[in-house]
Amino acid sequence: MLAALLAVSLIAVTLALVFCHRHGSVLSTQLALRRAREAQLKIAIDALMELLRNIIDTVQLSGGRAEVLMRDLRSRLVVEIDNDKSLVKDCRLFADLRFNGLADYLERHYPTLNKQEILLCSIISLGLPSDNLRCLLGHNHAGSLYNRTTRIRKKLGITRSGMPLDEYLYQLSLELEKERVEEDYFKIKEK
Repeated sequence: MLAALLAVSLIAVTLALVFCHRHGSVLSTQLALRRAREAQLKIAIDALMELLRNIIDTVQLSGGRAEVLMRDLRSRLVVEIDNDKSLVKDCRLFADLRFNGLADYLERHYPTLNKQEILLCSIISLGLPSDNLRCLLGHNHAGSLYNRTTRIRKKLGITRSGMPLDEYLYQLSLELEKERVEEDYFKIKEK
């Protein structure tokens, strides 16, 4: 895994330098290096989320014997907006970095979403399966998570379309990526 991350990092840096050589401007160099760093960060976030999924899966599979471990894990990961010790609070940051400001976009364009709903959207956008989400959030029944996501879908106005929340967030992240690429293109063209 580490070797793959290093290889991708080297490719990103090489592409950045080739791009800079062709365009020769300081702005192009800075932008290309920023893109390379963002590519590395995206890979790191994906690897972190995969690790988190694996940890939660392992704990779930251990059954009742892991009750104390699970309680401790939940105390560290549980979604508590005002708890600075909660690791899950960083999921909003991860989603923003990974998906071009997704959580910030939701906050600006959907003011009826509260902080916990935006955080839940951030966690969902990072690809945790519903079983992992239920475990992470301390929900014993699938219906409780379904109810939360249904309320969010209503606030987003996607209930009639039948589109699942994770699919909507994925499509939105693609749109935000396209907007960012277009903005960067015009910035380079202006210089």
